[in-house]
Amino acid sequence: AKGQGTSPVADLNGVDLRLRVSTPQATGSTVSILRVSRLKPSAGFQRHLVTALAVSRPVSLSFTGPAGRAVSAQRVAEVRLTGDGRTVSVSGAQLQDPVSLLSDQAKLVDDTWTAQQVTYSVSSVTVEGSDAVFAGQQRFNPNTASDWPISVSVFDLGVTVRDVLFGRGVTSAAEVIRPDGMRYAVQLGGQGPTLLRSLVRGEYTLTTQSAVLGGSSKILVSKNSEVDLRVVTLPDVLVLLFLILGASVSVVMLGRRSILGSKSRLAGGRW
Repeated sequence: AKGQGTSPVADLNGVDLRLRVSTPQATGSTVSILRVSRLKPSAGFQRHLVTALAVSRPVSLSFTGPAGRAVSAQRVAEVRLTGDGRTVSVSGAQLQDPVSLLSDQAKLVDDTWTAQQVTYSVSSVTVEGSDAVFAGQQRFNPNTASDWPISVSVFDLGVTVRDVLFGRGVTSAAEVIRPDGMRYAVQLGGQGPTLLRSLVRGEYTLTTQSAVLGGSSKILVSKNSEVDLRVVTLPDVLVLLFLILGASVSVVMLGRRSILGSKSRLAGGRW
């Protein structure tokens, strides 16, 4: 980004359009011309030009969760980086390969061209429909590091599903709906919490397949946590039906006994 060179030019007309960088690729960087300015002549038959350059460097993005666990770039929809007043969006296949970012550029300060480095802050990282970072807390400089490990906020959720009547753990297939609307299957274990790992912040829906009633539950994830859900299962329904049937039979039997007792008393009074 710093330096100077000389080259004879026969015709200065339109030189800003004709001037080219002969080797734009150098040591992994890309150099481009921002602006060409003419300076006042210092002597007869001499002309001076100032060329402001911009330098871009390749940067590889990676993503980590708590405790340094890797988060696959395939889960990331978009990364937005803010630097020098502009925002750069990286998405899709760009996340898999190094991306070229402006690292140095010339700026006119007090009538003097100076080279200034560009530092970027992470504005947003969209993972499965939710923003997984706090804007501006992570900053990177392409001149000092070519690998940027971006820390994303993902959490673990322990889910226990129990039946309503006895509080026993339910073993069942289940479906999870992510904040972006995508669905995936999980298997709930009845012996303890089922751990759902690396969830981004947002609202999830868990549907227990074996539940007869109350099988769909909304869960808000914002930290590592555990939830205990109650559902009505088929055994619960059968037990309730048995209790209702037993209560009905008891009512009928008591009614019959009451009627028979009334008839006996009436018969005894006539004699």
